[in-house]
Amino acid sequence: MANTGTSTGFGFLALAALGAVVVLGNAQRRDLSRRSLSPPTTAPSRQQAARQLNRASALSADAALADSAVEHYRGSFHNRVMYLPLGIASQAVFASLHGTVDRAQGPDSRR
Repeated sequence: MANTGTSTGFGFLALAALGAVVVLGNAQRRDLSRRSLSPPTTAPSRQQAARQLNRASALSADAALADSAVEHYRGSFHNRVMYLPLGIASQAVFASLHGTVDRAQGPDSRR
């Protein structure tokens, strides 16, 4: 008798792979059609997009910092390693905020 759990698992894996191929193919086709219609991007729009991305990552890191702080405060920082996520999330918040307020052209080596 065959193991139905394994065959079902492979069936779901094959279905997921097929779905990924269809989605990626559709996205590539859509991207090729947009390239011919869209105007070329300019530097100010790239800077604006980079600042929006920095604001979004600052918001995400701030949420992670707040969640980690509350949960580790509830744990009374029993383990010294519990300080590590707070430090990493704080650095991510500061790097994102620096990218948001930075008006210099081009990438910055400090981020």
